[in-house]
Amino acid sequence: MRWWCREPSCPRKSFTEQIGQIPAGARLTERLRSAAGRRVRDAGSTVVQAARDLGVSWPVVMNAFRACAVEVTDQPLPAVEVLGIDETRRGRTRWEQDPVSGKWQLTRDRWHTGFVDALHASGLLGQVEGRTAADVLAWLSTTPMTWRKSIRYVAIDMSATYRAAIRTGLPDAIVVVDHFHVVQLANKMLSLVRRRSTAEIRGRRGRASDPEWKARRRLLRNREDLTDEQFERMWNPLLDEGPIGQRLLTAWIAKENLRTLLGLARTGADHEQVDHARWKFLTWCADSGIPEVVTLATTVDRWWRRVW
Repeated sequence: MRWWCREPSCPRKSFTEQIGQIPAGARLTERLRSAAGRRVRDAGSTVVQAARDLGVSWPVVMNAFRACAVEVTDQPLPAVEVLGIDETRRGRTRWEQDPVSGKWQLTRDRWHTGFVDALHASGLLGQVEGRTAADVLAWLSTTPMTWRKSIRYVAIDMSATYRAAIRTGLPDAIVVVDHFHVVQLANKMLSLVRRRSTAEIRGRRGRASDPEWKARRRLLRNREDLTDEQFERMWNPLLDEGPIGQRLLTAWIAKENLRTLLGLARTGADHEQVDHARWKFLTWCADSGIPEVVTLATTVDRWWRRVW
């Protein structure tokens, strides 16, 4: 409500009432703004969805989220024993041309690097644009030295770039490879074998009528997650298919041998049992004669000290 002063000598002429929840010139209460920011920060809602639910505009919710996010980002980092580092894809790459040199320069990278508490529930600790060693070291340089010294382990995928950054920024931490990415690498190997075999033998891309195409999803699932009927529907048609089926089943067995090896490592089995499973996996891959399977075994063997 706007009030007008009837005193002719009053220099202000008019004024509005205001309280803490409704400052002068505001159209929304501070409680509504705070609720909009917390929806995005704490409830995992998108900015668009929060704006629709509360009947406000996208900029209002985004500004409210920025204000709420400062409350979290300004707090000191929690103590972390196991730091997780991984890449994530976000947005699109942006290039801009330098007006002086005429060269195109990368101004926004589609890849970001995230830092998380891999042991407790502290969640995301930080995120930087890029996935180079310099990007990782730039974020670590902003953290206190005492916080970095408290980190005992760093979990990464099989990235030589991240490993090099950890050796420099966290020299006392032990680098470990999380088993999720190891199995993911084996599943990628299976898909590569399937595509290459279909292209070489059939001379075309896979079709829905091909047995290897029908079994593509079951090949990527764990053996214990397949019922006996599902396993037979995957195994028998591939076994009767010839060279393509034989390659895929050989690669699938290599993946399952790797999962067995990782399972022993997680359960803390004795070294003799683990060494036997490792020998079985490496021997099977070497005897397969499939380039993708051999590459998988070489990669796992190179990183074995970090996996185990």
